[in-house]
Amino acid sequence: MRSMATLILLICLSSATPSYGAEDIIIIKNASTHHDALTRKSLKSIFSMRWRTWDDGSPIKVIVMDDDSDTHRKFTTQILGIFPHQLRKVWNRIVFSGTGQSPRAVDNSEQMIELVKNTPGAIGYIPKSHAVENLLLVEVIE
Repeated sequence: MRSMATLILLICLSSATPSYGAEDIIIIKNASTHHDALTRKSLKSIFSMRWRTWDDGSPIKVIVMDDDSDTHRKFTTQILGIFPHQLRKVWNRIVFSGTGQSPRAVDNSEQMIELVKNTPGAIGYIPKSHAVENLLLVEVIE
């Protein structure tokens, strides 16, 4: 009886706590970008500003959400496999060493979609729930 009560409590607690899978976040790109699929390793290189140009030589324009954004946290932890503060540390090192710039930040999904659509070479992310028609997606592969 005691183990049954424990099991019921665990089920209730797990359903009360939202769990977010990587499928909750989608990667979006500008139409000029010809990559339809990228590995997690490639995405980590792009968003940590190490991979700076697409295969055709055009610059990669990385667009992110504010560090405190729930979407940003989900993206970094579930897609890139790091915490937001770790990614920020990488960007700060690049900026302070003079070897690059941090990515452009937006406040919400609507701004992300607009900026990615209108910026050649841009890549970003949004919650799957904010997906709209004619949005160019990048498949995340292992």
